[in-house]
Amino acid sequence: MEFKAEDARASILPDGEYNFEVVSAEDTRSRFMDKNGNQITDAENQEGEEQIQLNLRIYHDGGVIFLNQWLSPSKSWKIRQFAYAVGLIKQYEAEVLLAADCLDKAGKLKLGNYEDKTGTMRNSVFKYLESETSTADVKDALKTFKATAKTESEQPDDMPF
Repeated sequence: MEFKAEDARASILPDGEYNFEVVSAEDTRSRFMDKNGNQITDAENQEGEEQIQLNLRIYHDGGVIFLNQWLSPSKSWKIRQFAYAVGLIKQYEAEVLLAADCLDKAGKLKLGNYEDKTGTMRNSVFKYLESETSTADVKDALKTFKATAKTESEQPDDMPF
């Protein structure tokens, strides 16, 4: 298989605010952390911490990227941000959030960049932004974005070939 390494670098978005929607969500358990956020080192505690794995579609001027994120009790501040960003306040206040609750939700987030242990630049959600806009309003805006992007890509260019 052949590929261009710069294609991966091109998918790193600059720091900023972006619209997103949850395209998949799964109740899972972490593989490396216990319920207190400590790294698991002994064989009897291999269960890990409950978490929800989210696959986010993040919209930007050039199209979309996909990004995996995790919500876990050890980072309850992130659960709160997410819940308030997508309208799951009742679930947050009841202290019960399931993957099924997160599916098809949409909102706005602040994306940032960091360098991982291998020196590769990556995007990460720095913050989910609280909004008075409902998921339905955000999804309507995303539909308009998708329709505009599709229409623009279907326009003929001025090139004769």
